[in-house]
Amino acid sequence: MGEDARAKFISIDDRDVVPLFVDGWPDVFMRLFTASEHAEMVEFFRTHEGDEQEIMSYLIASALCDENGDLLFSAQQSDDRQLLRTKSLRNLTSAFEKIMSHNGLTDDAMEAAEGKLNATVN
Repeated sequence: MGEDARAKFISIDDRDVVPLFVDGWPDVFMRLFTASEHAEMVEFFRTHEGDEQEIMSYLIASALCDENGDLLFSAQQSDDRQLLRTKSLRNLTSAFEKIMSHNGLTDDAMEAAEGKLNATVN
């Protein structure tokens, strides 16, 4: 019975995909981050501290997806991040804030995660 529960747990995709409404953008969606994606993001944020545009485009690329949860951009690709930065700052900021909120990430939560990561690494 334990194996059935484990298999069921592993098979679920608990990253809900919800519409992301931004003025002037087509129908796009955003998804939740996995714990692994969040750890990569914290590391990226730490190495790009002070570069708000790079951080914003990385986070948006990590969440912006189609209705099936398939990412539209790769956060790892600087060309994709650059393409996102060609969009209006108002719309990028709106998307950024909605993605942060959907993922339960506030500035305080990100700072706490960075502190825990630093404690683990050091």
